[in-house]
Parts: sequence; structure tokens; C-alpha cells
Amino acid sequence: LTARLVLSGASLWVTWLTISSDSLILIIPTLWLTGLVINFWGWAGIGHEFFHSTVFSSRRLNRFFFTFAAIITQSNPGFFTVTHPRHHRKTLSPVDPENQSTVRIPSWQIPLLLSFNVFSFLKRLRILFLNSAGHVPNEFVTKFKLSSIEIQQIVFGARLILLVQSSVFLLLTLLDKISLAVIVLVAPHVNQFTTRCLELLQHKNCKIDSSSPFETTRTLLLPRFLSWLYSNMNFHTEHHLHQGIPYYNLPKASDELVANTGNEYRVSSINEMYEILFSS
Repeated sequence: LTARLVLSGASLWVTWLTISSDSLILIIPTLWLTGLVINFWGWAGIGHEFFHSTVFSSRRLNRFFFTFAAIITQSNPGFFTVTHPRHHRKTLSPVDPENQSTVRIPSWQIPLLLSFNVFSFLKRLRILFLNSAGHVPNEFVTKFKLSSIEIQQIVFGARLILLVQSSVFLLLTLLDKISLAVIVLVAPHVNQFTTRCLELLQHKNCKIDSSSPFETTRTLLLPRFLSWLYSNMNFHTEHHLHQGIPYYNLPKASDELVANTGNEYRVSSINEMYEILFSS
């Protein structure tokens, strides 16, 4: 976690320096790298692990960093708290709010995902403002049978994100650090391509409405650094089998599972990953 905090802070600082020095040649690559690092704090990354309390032994500490991850990625923690347990209980079923097994990335979205996704930025703000005003779509409430307490969690989560983000933006502006304020605001919507692809690969084209994690999830063998950035979420079958396994033990659990079952269920081929994402 310390390394991740240092990497995130350093990338923000370097990006701010390049913008302050009007170094146009360096602004784009540094902001691109900052977006990559920041996005791995979200639900396709360590934010997911904080939610499952698999980073620290202290539940309170996990909860604190879960909220921190939600704030810097502009993700509603209340919404994830409501939807993610349903995803685990009924993975890829009609009552799974996170079912993306048939979702494809349209070709027109790829340039946006590789740069600044303005549609993601505007959509996120719109949903946060609507949720903070107490609006949660009736069809969503009805379909997933949300309780009044769960609706309140979504509303509170949206208000928290907007309050902290706007306060940080205002503070940095008053300190004459406008460029840094803009970086913090847009970074979660820059270079989303890698996290979006990995997020979809977890379940894309897997069997719908099955009770077996071997059929509804997918484990990917990735380069070590990418796996670290992703907080070992690529070992997704193992996570669905035993949600409480600390994320740093998932690779070992995967090797033991393969050895004990004799079933090499993991995907390691880049070509196969590409086929799953773009050819189905």
C-alpha cells in the first residue's frame, strides 16, 4: 500500500510540475500514466479489496481506505456497498447488478478510453448529483429490491464524494493550484482502457446463472507488475470461491487449486484475452 500511495502521489506531482512548466511534450504522457495509476484505486483494483477487508486485519482500516479509494476515483461507496454483495450471491444472474457478461467495448469508445473519456466524466457527475438529490431510479430499486436503508447509503455516498471533491477543488483553487485541482478532477477519467478491459475479462462470455465460480468467473495470468497494480483481482475465480482470502495470497491459492484439481482453468494467452474482449 505504501508503494501504491507513493506512486500515486509522485505521478500527480510530476504531472502538476509538467503542466506548471508548460512542458507540452510531457503533459500528455504524465497525465496518461497518472490516470492509469489512479484508476487502479477503484473497484477494478485495490478499492475492491478494501471493501472485502482483504488488505488489513483491521476492518476499520479497510473501511477508511475503501472510502479514500472511492473519493479519489469519484466512485459512490454506498452504491458499491449495496450492489457488490448481490453480485457475489447471484453472479451473472438476472439479479446481479454488475452483470456485464455480454458487454462489448464499441470501437468508437477505444480512443476515449485511451485518452480523456469526457462521456464518463459527465455521466459520473450527473449520476452523483442525481443520487445526492435523493434520486435513485425506481426501476433499479424495484429490480434489485433495495431497502430504504440501502437507498440512503447510495444517497449519502454520492453526497460524500461531491462534498470532498468540491472541497478539495476549492481549496486547491484558493491556494492558486488550479492546474493540480484540474488534474485531481479529471484523472479518474483518463486512460481507463486497461482497467475497463480487465473489469470485463472477469466475467465476459462466462456461463450465466450458474452456481460454479469456475463457470461464471475467469482467472487471468498477467505480468507481475500489472497484477500488483490490479491487486491480484485477475485471480478472480479464486476470489469468488473464497472472498476472505487476502489479496496477496490469491496467486498462491490459485497455484494450489490447479495442483489439487489438475485443472488449468487460467487464461494466460494475450490472443485469447483479445478474442474474449473484441471478437465475441
